[in-house]
Amino acid sequence: KPFSNNYLAEPNLKDVCNVIDDSKFNWAKLGFFDGEEELVSMTKQLKRKGSLVDHRFIYKADGVVRLQEAHDIEICVVEVSGKYLNQETRKIYFDHHKANYGCLAMLKTIADQYKYASVDVFEKLKIYFVHAADNKIKLWSLYFQDEIYHFWREGVLNVEPKFEDKEIYNSGKIPKLLSDIINPSIVKLAENELKKGMANLGPFDSPE
Repeated sequence: KPFSNNYLAEPNLKDVCNVIDDSKFNWAKLGFFDGEEELVSMTKQLKRKGSLVDHRFIYKADGVVRLQEAHDIEICVVEVSGKYLNQETRKIYFDHHKANYGCLAMLKTIADQYKYASVDVFEKLKIYFVHAADNKIKLWSLYFQDEIYHFWREGVLNVEPKFEDKEIYNSGKIPKLLSDIINPSIVKLAENELKKGMANLGPFDSPE
């Protein structure tokens, strides 16, 4: 499996899903499914159009995020365009456009599932696409507003692993705890004893 898939995209997305699943949104039971996972939304939309004639041509993604307790709605698709530092533009561009249509299928499937919902509520919904390619992981979003589908890049993470990071990891050395690093001197001031000299220490801005 590609470096960026095994060591960055997959574990981080699983962690994100686990954190959200432990929050107030745990009613949805967020799940990340990786490894040539079928994008069911695309299959549904192709069947709806009468275009799916062979199961071999289903959309297979490197990862899909689903709301398992909400009709298995798909809200995020993941594509990994080759191994780390792969710069084959044809593969990268193909995966980008492939996922773009995948996001449209996810958005349409949600509209079909909640067909009685208002457009105002639907316009607040975003579908996400995580794309790992070359040395970057990009987060894209798709949403519908004012009768237009908007596809936006939300952010970019530059992946720059260092050899010394691997050496530190393999050395078995225990890193310092944050509680040891953040260790300021904390005292309780006694107003009666120390108030007299405090004016000389500032702050020097006007209280007005």
